Amino acid sequence: ANAKNRSLKISNLEVKKAEARMKESWASFYPSVNFQSSYTRLLNVPEFEIETPEGPQPISMGYADNYMNTLSVTFPVFTFGRRLVVKDIAEKAVRIQLFQEETDRINLIMDLATVFYGVVSATEGVEIAKDAVKRAEDHLRTASIQYGEGRVTKLDLLSAETELNKRKTEYLNTQNGLDKMRSALNILLGFPSDTLIDVEGDIELKPDTFTLDSLITRSINLRPEVRSIEELNRLANLSNKLQFLDYLSNNCFSGKLFPMTSRISLRMSGVIILLQP
Repeated sequence: ANAKNRSLKISNLEVKKAEARMKESWASFYPSVNFQSSYTRLLNVPEFEIETPEGPQPISMGYADNYMNTLSVTFPVFTFGRRLVVKDIAEKAVRIQLFQEETDRINLIMDLATVFYGVVSATEGVEIAKDAVKRAEDHLRTASIQYGEGRVTKLDLLSAETELNKRKTEYLNTQNGLDKMRSALNILLGFPSDTLIDVEGDIELKPDTFTLDSLITRSINLRPEVRSIEELNRLANLSNKLQFLDYLSNNCFSGKLFPMTSRISLRMSGVIILLQP
């Protein structure tokens, strides 16, 4: 069931999505790098002439082959803790999703136990109903013989026929209930609904005694949906803090290395940028 149940698979995928978003939040602590490259070919390079003692001398304005390669690096310098808040939110989201996955797994176990023993109980019910049909058939057979001998009335014979029809109806209803339970078990296990699974087990009641206080403490400590309440409260507080930080400015460093032309010249620039909402 843990490997094939569809609901549990969805919960596992949600956990992976939350973990991926958490890794994305870690990326804000690293600089972003951008590289751009371009090439321009001039078929006709502009020229002009200057007078020299040797006569007019042509001078080219530029080059036929022109390259531009720009490497830029941007890194947040000061964000009033915004990156840490985003990171904490992503981590809380993962924990909450893990709690949800654990809740789904517990619910699956409870549903499996209910359906499993439902199949066991329905199987026993089918056997009991089958025996009841057999006894009703024997009773009708005996009543028919006795009616032929004149030992019972027509009403007794009709009563035996009615009892047999009643037992057959109960048997069909019990068999339908067993089929529904088997179908529900297949769905929980992730199998096709018409798969036939042999179920064996006994129903035995073993009651435990708990006080109300112990049950409350047990639920708080064990139930994942209860434990997730604290994480949800923290997540709400972090979201409110992030909304407040959105009104504050950000400082980031932006540096560039450019350009590289056909003469291979390098220039660098760096600037601190103030981003104000």
